[in-house]
Amino acid sequence: MKKTLLMTLAAALLVVLPLPSLGQEEPTPSPEPRTEENLVTLKLLRLTQVLELTEDQTAKVYPLVTRLEKEKHVILKDLNAEMRSLRELLGAEKPDEPKILAGIDKVKAMRQAVRQKEEELDLFFKKSLTTVQYAKTLLFQADFNRRLSEMLDRARTYRNQFLKKRGFNSPQQ
Repeated sequence: MKKTLLMTLAAALLVVLPLPSLGQEEPTPSPEPRTEENLVTLKLLRLTQVLELTEDQTAKVYPLVTRLEKEKHVILKDLNAEMRSLRELLGAEKPDEPKILAGIDKVKAMRQAVRQKEEELDLFFKKSLTTVQYAKTLLFQADFNRRLSEMLDRARTYRNQFLKKRGFNSPQQ
């Protein structure tokens, strides 16, 4: 019951948040910071439930997960900007190879930075949780990401149907 309620709430939140931008031709490049905060909060709540964390564990997990997710978000935002820049460079009539190589190096470094944040979190979980809880984190992460992706796909579909019915152009996906 609680699981269904949380997932319904998350889906509703993800559908309602983009409504102010219905008339725009293109979506904003990244979600609002509040959306990111809501996703991190949802993830932490679900993680706490799934792992049945003690108060001590929760007190350790929340600050670390929050910090790492914020750091990853900043890196991912920069990575998206760098990818857009790389696309522009590649779309030029005469691509500037030295700039492209520099862009490739930046993209690789940012991806590595994201992996390091994920490894830091994984190491923390491995040291701080029981074996059963640690195993549950691995499954939780995969399930959470899959469900989130499915909900976002459904939300985009419903939004596009809504826009089409009202005569708006659908935002690019």
